[in-house]
Amino acid sequence: GYQKMKPMPSSLILNNKPNGTIKARVVVCGNYDEAKEGEKTFSPTPSIVSIRTILSAMLDMGSPHIYYCDIPSAFLKSRVPPSEKVEFIVRPPKILMNLGLVKKHILWKTGGNIYGVRVAPRL
Repeated sequence: GYQKMKPMPSSLILNNKPNGTIKARVVVCGNYDEAKEGEKTFSPTPSIVSIRTILSAMLDMGSPHIYYCDIPSAFLKSRVPPSEKVEFIVRPPKILMNLGLVKKHILWKTGGNIYGVRVAPRL
């Protein structure tokens, strides 16, 4: 149960956006999480050879146009199959406690994907 779970620390990451706004993101310090035997953390990504092959095939087919898109927050919004569901207990970033935004002894339980956990790439 959750009584046996060790809370993982987190950090607040701030990024300045080109339009002058600031993006804030809470990231779990997943490096403090202990690895479980047999746990898969691999996240498949296409190799440069695969990308070049696809681009070459598109040009051979007479398609000089290539389109791409970015789905904002796709990682956080992605659905996790029930068999893959992972929950964590997280200690909020100290800066939020220091600013009085979170009480000192509060812990968070994740309800979905969160940045920083070791198994996140495969979820």
